[in-house]
Amino acid sequence: NGGDVGIDLLSSREIDLAALDRPLSQAEKAAGLREVVIHTSQSGSNDGEIKMYYVYQEPLNPDTEIFLGYVLSEQGQQTLNEF
Repeated sequence: NGGDVGIDLLSSREIDLAALDRPLSQAEKAAGLREVVIHTSQSGSNDGEIKMYYVYQEPLNPDTEIFLGYVLSEQGQQTLNEF
């Protein structure tokens, strides 16, 4: 599954940031991975909310920190809401 591939690439430091459609497990958090909710929407079914997460490994790469700072800013949130 794509989420598992993303987690493996983050853990090996081959990538700095991944987008997942699920929260991290406790084991993944214990391994130093962190998540930030980036998008929440209502599902068309009775399943409720759908959340997307940016996941990264600590310590943060400076470029990733800048990117997350923008995404989490008011301007970044407005941009995401337009999609």
